[in-house]
Amino acid sequence: MDSGAVFCDYLPIAFMNSGKKDMHTESVLVAIIILLGAVVCPVHSAEQPYNDSTTVVQQDSIAKEFELKEITIKGETPLVESKADRTIVHVKGSYLANTVDGDEMLRLTPGLIVSKGSIVVPGEGTPVYYINGRRVHNEEEITMLSPNNVTKIEIVTNPPAMYDADGNSVILITVKNEHDDAVKVGAAYKQNTFANASAFIDGTLRKGVFTFNGRYSFYYNKNRILEDNIFETSDIDTLFTKKHSVDKGRRHNFITVFDWNWKDRHKINLDVNGYYTLGGSTSTRDAIFTSVKEKNFTTHFSIPDNSLGLNSTLSYNFSIDTLGQNLHILGDLSLKRASISRNYYNTELYGDTDNPAWTYNSNKSYPFFVSAQVDYCKPIKKIWNIECGVKYYYTGTNTFTNVTGDYEINQKYGTVEQNLAEYVTVKVNPTSKLSISSGIRCETMWRMIEKGGTLGYDSVSTDVFPSVLVNYNFSEKYSLGFSYTKRIDRPSFYMMDPSLRIDPLLNRCGNPYLANTKIHKLKISSKLFRDFRISVGASYLIDYISFYIFRDPNDSKVTDIRYFNNGNHWQYSCHLGYDKQFFSIWDFSAYAGFWTNWFRYDDNGVAKNNNIPGFYVGVSNQLSLPLQFKLTLNVDYTSEGSVDAVVCKPSWSSYISLEKSFLKETLIVSLSLNNIFSEQEAIEKSVLSGHNINISKNDNRYGKISIVYKFGRSYNYWSKSESQEEKNRM
Repeated sequence: MDSGAVFCDYLPIAFMNSGKKDMHTESVLVAIIILLGAVVCPVHSAEQPYNDSTTVVQQDSIAKEFELKEITIKGETPLVESKADRTIVHVKGSYLANTVDGDEMLRLTPGLIVSKGSIVVPGEGTPVYYINGRRVHNEEEITMLSPNNVTKIEIVTNPPAMYDADGNSVILITVKNEHDDAVKVGAAYKQNTFANASAFIDGTLRKGVFTFNGRYSFYYNKNRILEDNIFETSDIDTLFTKKHSVDKGRRHNFITVFDWNWKDRHKINLDVNGYYTLGGSTSTRDAIFTSVKEKNFTTHFSIPDNSLGLNSTLSYNFSIDTLGQNLHILGDLSLKRASISRNYYNTELYGDTDNPAWTYNSNKSYPFFVSAQVDYCKPIKKIWNIECGVKYYYTGTNTFTNVTGDYEINQKYGTVEQNLAEYVTVKVNPTSKLSISSGIRCETMWRMIEKGGTLGYDSVSTDVFPSVLVNYNFSEKYSLGFSYTKRIDRPSFYMMDPSLRIDPLLNRCGNPYLANTKIHKLKISSKLFRDFRISVGASYLIDYISFYIFRDPNDSKVTDIRYFNNGNHWQYSCHLGYDKQFFSIWDFSAYAGFWTNWFRYDDNGVAKNNNIPGFYVGVSNQLSLPLQFKLTLNVDYTSEGSVDAVVCKPSWSSYISLEKSFLKETLIVSLSLNNIFSEQEAIEKSVLSGHNINISKNDNRYGKISIVYKFGRSYNYWSKSESQEEKNRM
């Protein structure tokens, strides 16, 4: 099968010059390259013959039937879909597909909220991410995702045994690259306080059983951050700080995917991706004391940083038969090199000096990750299914810290972590309405810390994690499910090392005797009237890890952090959702929920608990309008509620998007506005000593326009049903 397609090699791309000097001339040059790529890289049509007795007339009728089915599926697939053990958000064809990168996509995903600057599952904390079944260990991989290649996002709050035991919840991201000979180019311009731009080129070449996909993207970001802080340093003194920061940087990403599909049974996939970032921030922070005993001062920061990362995954999938027996083997390698400096000097408030006494803080780290896993699935007598697997990973990092100036720090710090896990899951469907799944996972963990050639921490632990899922479908409209899993929250290395120095302004003293937090999770979920979903969850945490943050008694400029296990407690959550498609043109989703928090602390000898419950509510609307317009309207509200040692004040967010398709959906133009009515403000108040209040604005009010154009033609492809072939063979 000769596709006759011509594939364009990766081209460094940037969007049009915004007129700002700091975007330099490279933005103009790479924008011109986009236009040249569209001219010199034509993609020809391809026909794939059907080698069977089907006549041309029958082929035409099959093609029409296929097109009709495709249109029907597109119209019936809602934005949000509820299952017994997860919530599925369909990205393909929605407003999420037109977001700039993976980070913005997740921030706008229904069912996820932003807390303390991070994306979290309400009541479950920060999730663990998987892309096409592979765990993500580098947050840059999420950012460099191409949303228009993401098909769906699954939010699993009670993960089964096949997933790693750490983390309260997992998010499964399914990416499916183009399988047509085509080239896609796009660019976006975003305006908040400053101009931001991005561009990409994505191409696919298909040749027989081989498919090759490549993507290059470029981002230019510049953001303003305002932050106010109030801290009671003593009974008679309060410190007020006001910080103004500007972050800017460039990021280059590339993704290459090679697929070999041999006889529809053997599939080999090689995925190599990487990134390079170059940027930093400059900021000033004014510190004002109410007491005349302390001098008011201004801290000037200069924080240059750059990082380079490479990730590669090789997988082999063998469909042993079409009845479901399958073998999957995967190997993963991730390397990263990061360099960040946190340089500063102090002057008297509103003062200046021609020769500032800089304190230079240089941190260079070299993390790595290697893993291998094997998964096997075997159906037995139609109602039974066995899944089992083994996974091993080895990860570590070497960090070099060098501080000169007012303070002197020179240290080499290394960590190593190894994990060997085995799991088995048995699923049974005794009736067409009842399904039961039970699994068990065993993990053995080795952890080691080395500082300056001296072993500082060495431990080995083995834990067993059972899981159970029961679901009963009364009808298409009603279902009831129950699940139980055991999870674990392991303390990070810096929480355990008492000798680690981060920088002169942060005294983080670890606790080598910290125990792992064991989490027992129960969940009951139900679907009512087809479109309404409700779930109630309870978690019992054993040896919960807490921390204290306070001003150093010997130096008001230094912040101290301490860690300890804080007993056992229950936490509860409830989530509601209503997902409905009206007249095949309006996708409507409404969601709400609440969660509880538990944080025991001491306030001047009085035992207290920071347990203010919080709730969230949101509405998402996506309408397909005449003339190929799509309109999206989203509104979210998060109430006051406690998270660990802080109380977060209420916050609003809004998102409006209008999309227009041209030329049979080969050209898509979208305009979006985020928080256009008011900039989202994060207010957090600590309950610990000093009652620190932090108010921040992270420049999340913006307007954006994006353009995506795809040229090339799809295959018309017909094939026999694999299941029919298998039946004939048997």
